[in-house]
Amino acid sequence: MGCATCQAIDFSKGRRSIPSAPYGYVGDTTDWFELRLPYLRVESILAQPDRWCHFCSLIKHFAKQCISRHSAPNSGDTYLLLRFMQGTLSLAHNGFLGHWNFTIMSDLPASLLQILRNSEPFPNISHTGCEPSFALAKYWMTTCKEGHQLCNSLKRSNVETQLPTRVVVVGGEEDPTVRLWVTEGRKGRYTALSHCWGKSSIIQTVKSNYLQHQSSISIAAMSRTFQDAIVVTRRLNIPYLWIDSLCIIQDSAEDWRRESTTMDGIYQNTEVTIAALAASDGSGGCFRPTAAHSIRPCRFPQLDSFVATAYSQPSTTAYINLRNDNHWDIHNAIIAPLNTRGWTLQETMLSTRILMYTDTELRWACLETRACECLPYMRPRGDESMEPEMSAVSQKFDQHTLYRDWYKRLKTYTERNLTMEQDIFPAISGIAKRMQKLLDDEYVAGLWKRDIRTGLSWNCELVWGTDEDIFPKRPTEYRSPSWSWASVIHPIENFFSEQSETKCYEHILADIRNIRVENVANDPFGQVLFGELQVYGHFLPADIGINVARGYSELHIVSDVANDQQVGVAHHDEIIYPRQKVLCVPITSYDAMPNNFMGPMGKPQSTLCCICVIHASERSDIYRRVAVGYITKSLDNVVREFESYPKKAIVII
Repeated sequence: MGCATCQAIDFSKGRRSIPSAPYGYVGDTTDWFELRLPYLRVESILAQPDRWCHFCSLIKHFAKQCISRHSAPNSGDTYLLLRFMQGTLSLAHNGFLGHWNFTIMSDLPASLLQILRNSEPFPNISHTGCEPSFALAKYWMTTCKEGHQLCNSLKRSNVETQLPTRVVVVGGEEDPTVRLWVTEGRKGRYTALSHCWGKSSIIQTVKSNYLQHQSSISIAAMSRTFQDAIVVTRRLNIPYLWIDSLCIIQDSAEDWRRESTTMDGIYQNTEVTIAALAASDGSGGCFRPTAAHSIRPCRFPQLDSFVATAYSQPSTTAYINLRNDNHWDIHNAIIAPLNTRGWTLQETMLSTRILMYTDTELRWACLETRACECLPYMRPRGDESMEPEMSAVSQKFDQHTLYRDWYKRLKTYTERNLTMEQDIFPAISGIAKRMQKLLDDEYVAGLWKRDIRTGLSWNCELVWGTDEDIFPKRPTEYRSPSWSWASVIHPIENFFSEQSETKCYEHILADIRNIRVENVANDPFGQVLFGELQVYGHFLPADIGINVARGYSELHIVSDVANDQQVGVAHHDEIIYPRQKVLCVPITSYDAMPNNFMGPMGKPQSTLCCICVIHASERSDIYRRVAVGYITKSLDNVVREFESYPKKAIVII
C-alpha cells in the first residue's frame, strides 16, 4: 500500500505538459501528466534497504540501473520524471539518462483484483511456484473456459475428452501415488508437458519397467521438471498428466511410431500445456525465483484519483507495473531452451492453452489472449512466437495464406534442433495433419502436391562466413529425397511463397509428371523411405561458382551457352566447389520478386526459379538436387537457350 515516504508524494504538484525537446518526441502534441521527484529523493531511495515498500522498490530498481550507466551529478537538475499519460518513467538530467515503460492497470475484473489483494503485503511472490502464481493460473484458465468462444469451439469447456493411450495419474492428498494408467479409450481431463530432454538422464517407460510403472512411479526418481509439472497439475485440480518419456514405451519402435502419430490430438485436447520454457534439461524444472519489485503489479492508492480523472472513470483501483520494452519477446526462439527443440514447435502450436514457465515469471497464452504475472489482465493475442496459433489460423485464412503459413513454420522448425535426425517428419507430423485437413491436399515428403512448384523452390538460408561448418549439411542417413527441404540440416526459407499467382515464361516450366513417396508403415506424415520426382521439359546445362569476395554462401549460375555470362544466383544445399556442372530444371517464375530480393537498388524484377541437379546414378536419367537457382538477367535470351535443348524426361531422387 506504500510506505510513509512514497505516500508523501504530492500529486497536486504534478502538471500537464505539452511535449517539447528534450522531454518530448518531435511532432507529438499529446499532453501528459508529469511529476518531478528531486535528486535528493532519489538519493534517499537508493540508501534504503532492499525490503522496502513496493513502489519505492520499483523506483529504486529503475534508478539503480540508470545511475549505474550514467554518473548522477549532485545538482538539482537530476530528478525522476513520472509521465503517466505516456507511460514512461525517466531519470532526467538535461535530457534523458534512461527510461522504462510502465503500465497503469485500472478497471480490472473483481476476481483478479482479489488475487492481487491476496498477494499483499509486498514482497510476497518469491518464485513461480508460489500461491499467487497458482491463483493467477487458475484465474486465466477459468476465464478462458468460461468466456473464450474460439478456444471453446475447439475444446468444449468443462467437457471431458478422450484421453491419450496412457497418462500419468498425479495423485493427491488422499492418495499421493503417482502411476501410469492405460486409459483404454476412456475420457477425462489432463495436462501435457512440453519440455527439453537435454543431455541429462530422465526417467522413461521401457518394456522392462512397464508393469511396475502401472503400479507406481517414484517421484524421487523423476527429474525436477517432471516433479514441478505434477505439482502444477495437482494445483489446477486436474487428475492426469501426459509426459512423452513416460507415456510412450521408449524402446518399442512400434509403440513410438503409433503414439507419435497422435500428437495433434494429444496437445489439442489437453486442458492446458505446461511449457518448461527456461529448462534446457530435466534438472532445470519449471519454477524460478522472481524479482517481486519488477514482476508483481504495485498497488499505489495515490494514483486512483489521477487515473479516474485521466481516463474519465467514476472510480478505480489502480496498479502500476514497470517493464522492459522487449518484455514479451525476451523469451524468443533464439533464447528460450524449449524453443530450440524441434519437437516442441508442434506442441505449442497445436495447444489451445499454454502456461509458460520462463526464467522470470509465469505467462499465459491461448487462442484469444495472453497474460503474465506483471501484466495479469488478459489482453488480445498477437503474433508472438510462443503463442498457440495453428487452430486460430484455420479460422481466418484462405488456401494461399495457409500454404504461405506452412513455409513460415518450416523456417522456424528448421532453425531448431533434433536429437534424432530421422525425427524430421514425425516431429512436425501433428502440424502437417492439421494443415492437410484444412487444405484437403496430398502431403509428399514435407511438401504439398497442389502447391508443389512453390514448395520445390525452397532454399537454404544465407549465412555469413566462409568456414565449411556454416554450410548446409546432409543427414548421416537417408531421410528424404533431395528435392525436399528435409534433405538438408540447415534453416530453410522460401522466397516464392510470399508471391502472388502472377507468373512469367510459364511455357518454359518443366512438366511435373509424377511424384512418388514411400513412407514407413504407409504413414504419409511419418518417416520417408524413398521419394522421386519425374519431370519433363527443356533443361539448361550450367556451371555454379562461389563468389568468395562477397563473403557468404551465395553461388552464381553461369550459363555455358551464354559464354560464361552470369545470369543469376544459386543457394546451395551442400558444399559445392567452383565450376560445378549442373542441369537447371525450371520449376516456377514470377513477374516481380520482392524489392529486397536481388534486383539492383531493390528494384523488383522477373525471376525464373530452377532446381540445379547433378547425376546421382549410372543411369543417365537419374539426378539429385544440389542447389536452387534464381535467374534474373537476360531472361529472354536465357529462355531461348533453354528452348535450344531438346525436351527430355528425368527423375530426381
